[in-house]
Formats: sequence, structure tokens, C-alpha cells
Amino acid sequence: MHTYDALSGVTVTPEMDRCAGSMVLIHSMPYIRKLLSEVLERKALSPCGGRRSAHTAQSEKELGERPGVYFYAGRVFPHGVGTVVFMLPASLQPDRLADARACPFDSGGVLQGRSSLPWQQFEDTAGEYVNSHKVDIGQFRDYLGRHLSSFFESPENYWEAPDRGIDGLDHGRADIRKHWRDWTFEIAAFAEVPLSKMKMYVSLDANNFLAEKERNAVQSEWIDIDTADNPSEKAEREARKIALTTEGGKDR
Repeated sequence: MHTYDALSGVTVTPEMDRCAGSMVLIHSMPYIRKLLSEVLERKALSPCGGRRSAHTAQSEKELGERPGVYFYAGRVFPHGVGTVVFMLPASLQPDRLADARACPFDSGGVLQGRSSLPWQQFEDTAGEYVNSHKVDIGQFRDYLGRHLSSFFESPENYWEAPDRGIDGLDHGRADIRKHWRDWTFEIAAFAEVPLSKMKMYVSLDANNFLAEKERNAVQSEWIDIDTADNPSEKAEREARKIALTTEGGKDR
């Protein structure tokens, strides 16, 4: 299995190390005024806030975890025009994610039968498979570097498809790009994550709502807001650019 310990002998290449060191984390939510208002008033993403699905609650129960705020490394999910996207840069992650864990795939996808990873070849239950791959957030960057160096020919391919099989994943199948959550790191934060200095991507409609909030001095001095026809696509393009053109969060 591609657990952290199993990849301990992997030599992390300089370009993969740079990519891992600069990778942003992304949280997205549907644009619902009430939910967005709650987030902005709290000035933080909260494990107990927002709209939590029954599937998420069941997954957390199976893993024996507390409620979490979920991020993806460099990718956006849920993805779409009607989303609000929050980007946490690498430089802020150590302070904001003191109580968190990482996993090299979407844990809920495995638990809910939406993953192509053949976990049955390795563990008796999906929960055991997920738990065997989880690491403390302090090991995230190192794990990501090993992961990239093991399964991808270049950092760019992390946003496309792996070049080698991951735990028997058929990386050559025609629709493999649709299954990107099978190799994209997921971060679960178990405490509130302050929004200060994050970047938020919103639709023009959501931005009109934010103008109202700005009159109450909620947003401009503490969060960077960008508008786009499709916030998800714009955030993901910028996440990719940052990871491929910066080193340790600083311009090369």
C-alpha cells in the first residue's frame, strides 16, 4: 500500500519537493447566503458550521473522527459555478492547522463506494484502509513529496492523472481524470480555521452580497476576495500555477 511508511525509501526529487512545499489547500462550499453569512460573521471555517451531509457524518463515525473542515490539496470539490472557494496558502498552514490530519485520497469516496482504489486487496474494511493511510498534519508535506515522486513523472500530472498505478489503481483507463480524488490529498481540520489572509473566490452574484457585508466592515481588511464567472475553475488554475512556479510559498 502507498502508506507514509511504505514510501519511506522514496527519494523526493527537487521539483516534487518544491511543488509539495508550495501546495495550497482549498475548501469550497455551495453559495447559499445564510451559510456564507455565518462563515463571514464567524471569520472562520468551523467543523460544526455550515451544511454537513449525512454521508460526511457517517464517514467520520466509521473512522472514529471528530467533525472536520475538509480541504483538498490544489483541487476544488465540490466544483461548480455556484460555489464559494477558500484558498489557504502554504505559509499559513502550520499555524491554522495545528489539529488536523492528511490522507492521500478522498476518504469519503472510499467509504461511500465512489472510489476506484481497490482497497479490498489490502484491508478487510474500507475504514481500515483509510485509517492505515492517514497521517498527522505535520507529516503532510513530506508524504505529498513522496507521493508525487512515486506516482507522477512531473508535478503537472498531479492535476491530470498518475503515471504509475497507486495500490493497483488502473491509471491507464480512459476516464481516469474523472477520478482525481483517488490521488488528491485530503486534509481534515478538527478546529476552527480562521479566514484571515486567505483568498476567497466568489461569483459575481455572491460578490454583490459581499458588498452589503463590507458596509459592516466584515471583509476588506482581512480577506482577499476575487470574483469570477466560475470561482472553482479560477481557484484551481491559480492553485496549480502557485504549486508549479513557487518554492516554499515564495516566488522562485
